[in-house]
Parts: sequence; C-alpha cells; structure tokens
Amino acid sequence: MFLILVFLIIICSAVQHSSCRPGQTQNPSYRLRHRHIPNPNLFGFTLSAHQPSSQHGGSLISGGVLGFQKEQIPRAVFLMWLFGFSLLVGAQGGITHPAEVRALRAIRSTLIDTNKNLSNWNRGDPCTSNWTGVLCFNTSQDDGYLHVRELQLLNMNLSGSLSPELGRLSRLKILDFMWNEISGSIPKEIGNITSLELLLLNGNHLTGPLPEEIGYLPNLDRIQIDQNNISGSIPSSFANLNKTKHFHMNNNSISGQIPPELARLPYLVHFLLDNNNLSGHLPPELSRMPNLTILQLDNNNFEGTTIPDSYGDMSKLLKLSLRNCNLQGPIPDLSRIPQLGYLDLSSNRLNGTIPTNQLSQNITTIDLSNNELTGSIPSNFSGLPILQELSLANNSLNGSIQSSLWQSKNLNATESLIVDLENNMLTDISGSANLPPNVTLWLKGNPVCTNRNLSLLQPCASRTDRWLIPDSDIFGPYELLNFNLLDIYTDVPVTTSRSGISTGALIGIVLGGIAIAVTLSAVVTLLILRVRLRNYRVVSKRRQKVANGLNLKPISSKASIKIDGVKSFTYTELAMATNNFNSSTQVGQEGEQMLVYEFMPNGTLRDHLSAKSKEPMSFAMRLKIALGSAKGILYLHTEADPPIFHRDIKASNILLDSKFTAKVADFGLSRLAPVPDVEGAVPAHVSTVVKGTPGYLDPEYFLTHKLTDKSDVYSLGVVFLELLTGMQPISHGKNIVREVNVAYHSGMIFTVIDGKMGSYPSECVEKFVTLALKCCQDETDGRPSMADVVRELENIWVMMPESDMGVSESIDTIPEKMTLPSSSSSMVKNPYVSSDVSGSDLVSGVIPSITPR
Repeated sequence: MFLILVFLIIICSAVQHSSCRPGQTQNPSYRLRHRHIPNPNLFGFTLSAHQPSSQHGGSLISGGVLGFQKEQIPRAVFLMWLFGFSLLVGAQGGITHPAEVRALRAIRSTLIDTNKNLSNWNRGDPCTSNWTGVLCFNTSQDDGYLHVRELQLLNMNLSGSLSPELGRLSRLKILDFMWNEISGSIPKEIGNITSLELLLLNGNHLTGPLPEEIGYLPNLDRIQIDQNNISGSIPSSFANLNKTKHFHMNNNSISGQIPPELARLPYLVHFLLDNNNLSGHLPPELSRMPNLTILQLDNNNFEGTTIPDSYGDMSKLLKLSLRNCNLQGPIPDLSRIPQLGYLDLSSNRLNGTIPTNQLSQNITTIDLSNNELTGSIPSNFSGLPILQELSLANNSLNGSIQSSLWQSKNLNATESLIVDLENNMLTDISGSANLPPNVTLWLKGNPVCTNRNLSLLQPCASRTDRWLIPDSDIFGPYELLNFNLLDIYTDVPVTTSRSGISTGALIGIVLGGIAIAVTLSAVVTLLILRVRLRNYRVVSKRRQKVANGLNLKPISSKASIKIDGVKSFTYTELAMATNNFNSSTQVGQEGEQMLVYEFMPNGTLRDHLSAKSKEPMSFAMRLKIALGSAKGILYLHTEADPPIFHRDIKASNILLDSKFTAKVADFGLSRLAPVPDVEGAVPAHVSTVVKGTPGYLDPEYFLTHKLTDKSDVYSLGVVFLELLTGMQPISHGKNIVREVNVAYHSGMIFTVIDGKMGSYPSECVEKFVTLALKCCQDETDGRPSMADVVRELENIWVMMPESDMGVSESIDTIPEKMTLPSSSSSMVKNPYVSSDVSGSDLVSGVIPSITPR
C-alpha cells in the first residue's frame, strides 16, 4: 500500500496543472487504465497521455507503460529514480540490521581465523548470505530488519579476543565460542543482550573477572565458562539470574567467598565450581535451592570450615562432591536426601564417627577416604543394594569388618563392588572372608592382615605389586640383578634377603625352575597335538565314507541335550546343509561347541550411511530400517523376561541382512531392567556406572547414573537422526542432536536432510524428524516410550506414497504391523508395555519363542 501511494504521488507530480482528483481532467488528459498481465501474481497499470484534439499540435513521446510530453521528460526521469529508491527502502525487510552487520564485522576483526572458517564474512549480507556460524530469525522483526538469533563459532580454532561489539547483537539468544583458543577478558557489553539464553565460552584461554553486568540478563538459562583462566570473585549480581539452570564455572581461578545470595536462584540445577581458588565458608543457604541436583566444589580451600548440617535437606540432590576442600568437623547426616547417588568427601580433615543413619537406596559411590574418621564401619553400608564403590581408606577406623558389606549383594555378571579399607586400624572380619567373584577388597595397612587364621593374601597385597619378593628400602626387588650403583647411591646400603642361600645359588634355582617349566610345557603340548591328530584322522575317515555313499550312525552314542527355544536338526537336514558333509564345509573340530549366527551380508547401518557407500538408501529403506530397529528394542523392553536395557544402541550395532532387514546386535553392555519386588512395585531405573558410546549417551543417564528404558529411546533417536541426515553423532565438534534441533526450530530442516536419499515425501520426513527429536529430549519424561515410537513409525509407513512403498517392497515385504496394547490394558507383563507385542529383530544366541516376521 505504501509503494502504491508513492507511485500515485509521483504520477500526480509528473502531470502539470493536474489536480489528480477524481472527476477532473485537463489537456493533455492522463488516464490511469488497468491492464491485465498473464502472470496471476502480478498486477500492472498502464498510464497513457491522450490528446483529445490536435489543436495544440503537441506530439506524444510514449515510453511503453508511461507516456509524457517532451517538456516533462527531465521531471519524469527524476521522479522515476525517486520511485526506485522508495522500492529499495521498502525492501529493507530482507537484510540484516545495519548495526548488527557493523558489530559482526567488528567481532571478526578481533578474531584470528587460522583455518579460514570465517572467510565468507566479507561477502554479502550476514543473514541472507549464510555467514558461517551466523543464524538469523527467518522473518523480519518489528523494525523491518532481519536479526541475528545465534552466533555458533564452536571448535573453529579461533584465537584473538572477544569484541565489545557483541553487545550490539540485541536479539541474540545463543552465544557459542566453545573449544577455541580465545584469550582476553569477557566483555561487559554482553550484559546488554537481554534476550541471551545460552552463554557458552568454555574451553578457551579467557582471563580477568566475571562481568557484573552478566548478572542482569533476565533470560539466561546457562552460563558455561569452565576450563578457562577466569579470576576474581563471583559477582553478587548473579543472584538475579532467576531463569538460570546451569552454572558451569569449574576449572578456572575464581576466588573469594561463594555469595550466599545465590540461594535465591529458584531453578538452578547444576552448580559446578570445582578446581578453583574459592575460600571462606560453605554457605548454609545453598540448601534452599529447591531444584539443585549436582553440587560440585572439589579442589577449593574453604579454610577448615565445616559442612553445614542444612546440606542434608537438599531434597533433589543427586551428587555431592566436596573432595579436597580443606574441610573439617563431622560428616553431616545425609540420610534425608532421598535420591543421592554419588557422595565424595575425600581428602579433607573430617573427623568423628561416620553417621549411622541409612543413606539413599540409589547410592552407587561413597568416598570418605583420606580423612581423620574414627570409630567402626557402620552397619548401614551393608543395606545399600546397588553400591559399587566404598572407599574408607587412610582413616583411623577400628573394630571388625562386617562381611555383609559384600555378602549381602546380588551382583550379576556385569556388576562389581570395590571396597577400599586400606590403612586403618581394622582388626578382624565378622563373618565369612570369602569374596564373591565380582567383589574387590583392599585391606593393606590394617592389623587384620596379620591374622593367620584368615586367608587374606590377595586383599592384603599391594595393588601394584603381586610378586612376593622382598623389596629394598631404597630401590625395589633387585636381589636377582647384579650391577653397580653409581653416583650418589654408591654409599647407600641395599638391604637384601637374610636367607642363608647365596646369590649364585639363588640364580641357579631360578634358572633350573625355568628349564623344568619349559620342558613340562613342551611335553604337554606334544600330548595334546597327538590326541587331536588322532581324532582328526578318525573324523576324516568317517566323513570320507559318508561321501562315498555310506550311511553311518552318529559317531557319538551320547544322548542329545534338548534346550527349549533352540532348534534341533536331523541328520538328513545336516547332510543337506553341508553338501553331504563335504570337507569344504567343515567349521571347527569334533567336540567343540559353537554359536551359529545369521550371516549379515550388508554389514552395519553405519557402513551404508558413510560417504563411502556406493548405493545410497532411499527414504523408504531408511524408514523400514528404523521400524525394524525399534521393534527389536521394543522386544528387549517388553518381550524379554526379565526386560533388558541395551545401553549401547548405535548405527554400527544395527546389522542388515540381504533384504536390508535390521537386526539389533552387541549386548556386551546390556543390563537387566528392574523387576517387581514382592509387593509388585517396580523401580523406575537402574543405578549404574555410565557406559556407552559418546554421541549416543542419554544426557540424564550421564549426569545421574540412572539407566532407564528411555535411555535406549534417546540412543535410538540419535540413530534416526543419522538415517535422516547421514551425519555422524559427533563430527568436528558438532553434535547431531543440536544441529538438527537448530535447523528444525529455524524452519530449515530440509537443509540438513541427506542429499543422497533422493526424492522423498516431505510430510513423512517431517513426522520422522519430529519423532527423532522427541526421542532426543534432554528430559526423560519428554521422550516417548519405545511402544509409542514403533506405533508412530508404523503410522508414518502407512502415509508413504505407493510409488515409494514399491521401492522398499522390491527389497523385502512391508514390515508387519505390530499390535500394540492400549494404555488401559490390564494384562501387563512389566511396567513398560503389555506383553502382547511381537518382535524378533535381534541377533541372539537364543531364538525367541514367538513367531518371527
């Protein structure tokens, strides 16, 4: 409307002696006529000058669309230029705000870009020319300009300093300079970016104090400045950060007292200030933070102050780590923290006895070593069902060691317990001293090691030296060596064993023992080879007779063992499968047991997503693989008894057969899911040491050590993103979940879709992306269950066009529809989903007792 108005004003100005009001015309008369243009998106006008009579004798100069008399041409040219300028002004909505362009150029001028990552910052417009690391809002803002939304320059080997002009990016939400080589101080002008949500500067060489202005950012969610050289104290203004959830300021040189005012922060979840120079006392007020889950203040100097008793009231705390903080006094009662999973108070000067109240049932690690604790080991440590490490070394504990510390544990093959009680005053073991296979006990430096009635050779040995050879006080077990000491050690007396055997005789005994051992090994080896050669000849002769048409009875007369779920083969079936027992099909030797796995000719999913893959997969193939993988994991979560958490789902653990049917493999890190107790209640998670593959790890599991079925959902969501984008989970410092999230929320999701996938139905891809990102939510409760994942994938499959379905059908039949239970079903086998679910996409040594697809 503005441009039309300007256009009409220009027309009116071009017409001399014309009022341009409706109903009034003069000579020469000008009429505005509508002309229809074939393009429906264009609307044109034709202005022509008409001479009603020839009495004026003037000729008309026609310009096609606009016609003016000769004497009007100069004014018309000027006014048309004015109109063009107005068009340029009206198009300002497609460019970046000039102030932000200047700010970006200033930011670039203070950075040293060794790898030329920012080479396109001197060309075009930042937003419309896609400057590296500059992400903008998709539409013009209220001032008619585009604005920078995110500045993501992580891991680009940038050096130099941060420009104060950063403060001119007034609409910025994410400022990310992580993992570079930037030095200098943090500009206080960052405090002007009131829209900022993420301040990510960790992994650089920043120095100087924290600007007080940062404490007035009303929308800041995370301040991440760890692994720098920041000094000075924490500004008290940080208590105003009412929306901040994460303080990651560890590994710096921050000093002074922790401001008690920080207790006002209502949403703070992580408070990480370890490895700094903090002093003063631990503020008791920190216990008022209602949502604090991790308090980590290791390696600071709190000048001999005590741990406040109020810290036992942190109801949501999961991890409390105060190692090497120069603390003293008693250990507070922490039994009121219901979900505490990790406790480290080691290397302080804590004294008194260990509290006897029962700690959280979720605790996996207790480290109270290197203190001045006295008294006995409390019995409450025996009642911790998932404890994996208990370290009480280097204290003054006395009394007996209760064997219930390890005898009461029910550890499976992948679980372990380490009990470190070295260098105390423990005198006896109450109960059995026999250790289960997965328990490690260290007792060196305790009087109990001198008790000859107990067999404690291993627990009382040195951790680094298992050989029982007398050591020299100066050097070590050099009694078997003959050399001269040089320089400053020539006058040092080296003590040796006081046995009556001379050195020469001792060397002779050792050499003789070695000779005997070698001889015995040779004899045993020859006997084994002889027996195997004889058996091989017998087998070869019998197979040759079979090849000549003889039908022999089975070689062994032993009764066959019948195992439920394992298929038995008849002699005829074996003959057919081995080409009548042809020697070319022989695998192994007679009497050996082996597992026979299905051959996967198409390798792993990762192989087909890499750049080296010669045959790119269509979207239909990728969706089929996703559905098969999800069904396999659903089988683990629901059909297996007890249920299983895989814990290492990744593209390289998904195998593809000749028809590209997905099979989930590699259960080396799997854990059994919690099962109902006698009252029917089922724990929501398994507390365990974090294991898995970086890039696929559930972030909540990584922080809390709580493994759930939703941890597998997260990992599978990362695989889905790999299927969609072809990218690695972590590549060149970029995380696939973050990259796809950014593209999704900026409306540019199709820019990250794998170009090798060919054409695809956009609606199906959008739904698949949405599902994948739901699976990769940071919060466990925000992720769907595996049953919901399978159901949504099947819905997407149904939406697929028939032309695309045909591509997949040429490879294999359409995946069978899974019958999933409703949430109201009462026939529930375990707490996740009804057992009325089929799935066999597993590579396993046991065939499931269900109908395979």
